Amino acid sequence: MRALLDGEVVEVDGRPCQMTHLPGFAPARPIDVPLWVAASGPKGFAAARELAALGVVMTSVPVDGDHGWERCAVLRFGTVLRPGEDHTSPRVIEAAGPGYASIVHAVWQKAGTAVDAMPGGKAWRTSLEAERLERERHLVVHQGHLSRLTERDRDVVVAAGSAILEPGWTGDAASIAARFDEAGAAGVTEVVYVPAGPDIPGELRAFAQAARS
Repeated sequence: MRALLDGEVVEVDGRPCQMTHLPGFAPARPIDVPLWVAASGPKGFAAARELAALGVVMTSVPVDGDHGWERCAVLRFGTVLRPGEDHTSPRVIEAAGPGYASIVHAVWQKAGTAVDAMPGGKAWRTSLEAERLERERHLVVHQGHLSRLTERDRDVVVAAGSAILEPGWTGDAASIAARFDEAGAAGVTEVVYVPAGPDIPGELRAFAQAARS
């Protein structure tokens, strides 16, 4: 990666590769930027240390011994609930649903029919199988991943009921603020928030306001 950013020719999958953007389409090489590593598990953390990464990006709040990094980011999806909202609210389904659906995608990718054990999972898998041949299903299963619900994903999200509120950070502003405090105490220095739904600016404002509180 560093060699590519420097403008060098490197080998990728046995073939030469180089950044060749014309002026105006990317910064001039060399591009001196800090590198973070999306690390998971002992091998991932070892690679991050070997690469002298500035920090790591994790998908969950670290536990004791996970990193010891000066900079640690955690990737979070979810939504700040407004008064009176719950898992049946259309806005919540659209904003929190893509995060839950991403878990369905992952279960299918790793274990196939294991998705049947999830609420609405068997109908979701049947719909997927009817849409594409087996060798092509990976092309469509992640559509809208962490951004927008397909009709197939919306059905499985609705079937999940209140379970869509459990992954990620979804709750009222006070509960989101508490999660920031807990993450900071565990060594997280920043949160990479992934908003979803029809009102991305609104999601960002609500999440930022909760963070400041």
